[in-house]
Amino acid sequence: MSRHAHEVEKFCMFFDSIEIAQAALVRFRAFPGIEAVQGAPDNVEVTAAGVDKGTALLALADRLGIPREATLAIGDSDNDRAMLARAGVAAVMANALPEIRALGDIVSTRDNDHDGVAELFERLGL
Repeated sequence: MSRHAHEVEKFCMFFDSIEIAQAALVRFRAFPGIEAVQGAPDNVEVTAAGVDKGTALLALADRLGIPREATLAIGDSDNDRAMLARAGVAAVMANALPEIRALGDIVSTRDNDHDGVAELFERLGL
């Protein structure tokens, strides 16, 4: 990645088992200058340090002239953590990981496979 940083934005890798993914996550997190998170138990996503959904959310909001407190993020996994932490309103799916649920200002009663996002939009009047 360091030799081709201008060409590589993200590595998204899926593994044969959760155990292999966890071992890979630990190894990737040991490298300085990169960010390693999971979007699913069998997945590892690797980007440059400081590159995450939260940074992207605020960059987009700034570009569009939207104040931070007027932003909404919806998530359920570790790869959503930074986005939820930086959003004005953090909405979390019912099936979110427990540590991600703890970040939510609002939590759906339905999961992401059963119209959880639609439920949140309805509850928020969107």
